[in-house]
Amino acid sequence: MSERGGRPFLRAALTVVIIVLGIVGLSQVIYRDRVLPGVSVAGSNLGGQTESEAAATIADRANEIQRLTFVDGKKAYVFPAAELGLKIDAKATAEAAMRAGRSDLGIALAPSSFGFGTYDSPLVYRLNRAALKQKLLERTADSTVPSVDASVVRVGDDFEGRPAEDGFGIDTDRAVRDASLAIERFGTSVTVRRVTLRPRVTSRDLAPALAKARFLADQPALVEASDREFHPGADTVRDWVGFEVAKRTVKTPLSDATVVPAFLKDLYLTPAELGEEQYRLAAEYDRERVGTYVKTVADQVDRPARNGRLAMQGGKVVFSGQSEDGLVVDRAAAVREVIDRTKRGEVATLRIVREPATVSPTNLGKLGLKTLIGSATTTFEGSPVNRTFNIGVGAAKFDGILIKPGQEFSFNTALGDVGPETGYRPELVILENKTTPQYGGGLCQVSTTMFRAAMDTGLPITDRTNHSYAVHYYAPIGMDATIYPPNPDMKFVNNTKGHILVQTSVSGQSITYQFYGTPDGRKSATDVLSINATEEGGGTASFRYTVTGGPEPIDRVFYSNYKPRKAFPVAGEQSLN
Repeated sequence: MSERGGRPFLRAALTVVIIVLGIVGLSQVIYRDRVLPGVSVAGSNLGGQTESEAAATIADRANEIQRLTFVDGKKAYVFPAAELGLKIDAKATAEAAMRAGRSDLGIALAPSSFGFGTYDSPLVYRLNRAALKQKLLERTADSTVPSVDASVVRVGDDFEGRPAEDGFGIDTDRAVRDASLAIERFGTSVTVRRVTLRPRVTSRDLAPALAKARFLADQPALVEASDREFHPGADTVRDWVGFEVAKRTVKTPLSDATVVPAFLKDLYLTPAELGEEQYRLAAEYDRERVGTYVKTVADQVDRPARNGRLAMQGGKVVFSGQSEDGLVVDRAAAVREVIDRTKRGEVATLRIVREPATVSPTNLGKLGLKTLIGSATTTFEGSPVNRTFNIGVGAAKFDGILIKPGQEFSFNTALGDVGPETGYRPELVILENKTTPQYGGGLCQVSTTMFRAAMDTGLPITDRTNHSYAVHYYAPIGMDATIYPPNPDMKFVNNTKGHILVQTSVSGQSITYQFYGTPDGRKSATDVLSINATEEGGGTASFRYTVTGGPEPIDRVFYSNYKPRKAFPVAGEQSLN
């Protein structure tokens, strides 16, 4: 075509463009405050409506979705919209509809902008998909047969494989996707599909896992620590073997012949690869079980640090005795050493590290022991001789203890072994539905007093258990804390900025705890809410524990439930005084 002949065509095209842009511009002016013609949301035509009118239209439609119904054959599972976090944002949806065709030239030139056809603007809503999936799993549990992963178990001195089994249930992932699609059409019903639930670990994984387990179990083990040798027996090594389901992502290259939608290529690892999660059964030495063995070795070779004794006298910290650094097994490194060396059939040599003493005459000022920050006293008047004796022995265990900042203190751990070898006498305790003589009877007086001192200090209580029946030594009823190693225990956390020094004393028929540390302005209170219990008849009691100021305000109610004392008959002829 010649240049002359082409000019009429160019002029015509330019004329069309000008006319189109003029119409588009005119429509933008006419509908400046209204949704453009042809714009709809979930089938509702909003064209010509103001933003507030569009929001009202969407809100009316949103009221139709009060619940979602999932149909599974003859069963239907109904969930209120509120339980699923479903909320349609009518205002945001209307705002999106108002923007449609105004900032995107492609939309502006679409037929819908001229009143022909429609343009679907998105529905803006929130849905807790994780909650929906979990609720579907819970409601359909009675008709679901879970899949079973292939596994290996120990049988005697060997290991045995257990094959995988398919399961049967609903396709929850698809149900959640279909629910989203239904909501976007203001629909409320979803048909769920039944699928075969494949196990993550298949039976083909059994052979390699069995072979690895038997290899690990047959390895000879030798552990050296502080010039001593330890020989874990074959049964011990076999006990170390554990199994876990290991996950890995397998990258599959995409060839030119592979038919994959373009959007999927962007969804995975690289445009040239697909990522697939695969699972396998792996046999390995279990770190926790090896750690238990390492502890038995460390307990025999550790020489823990020894601290000099601290006491508060006349408002000053007094240091006595001598501190000495310890030499202890590096337990984390020891676990790795035992695992790695045993797998290679080599000797595991445990590393010994220095454990600095916490207290020395040169660092007293850094401990933060400035003043009394909490205390408590209880009385045990009328206690038998052995009970009184045990209280004195137990209280001495806690005198001078130093609790580090951030440390969770365990009464039972600090108490240690309880028996004749640690100086205790037999006295009545509540044990296994009986009141029976046991070494250390009376130690609950020590733990209860410490529990109250911790609250007076304003510390978070992390473990506390009331007695099985109310005991008159622990008035007021409901504020007791029973212990019996290893459980129940009494625990609290030092959430002050400094150390806490514990001092105990027994005078006559009373025991006192004093906590020294760094004050931070916190104030604590304990208020009895109810006492509907007696030692003879049982019942309930409660009190509120509050802490204001400090780093962690506390408002907690402790509840105690007691059984009648007669439910715990006294063994023999003794009586609990």
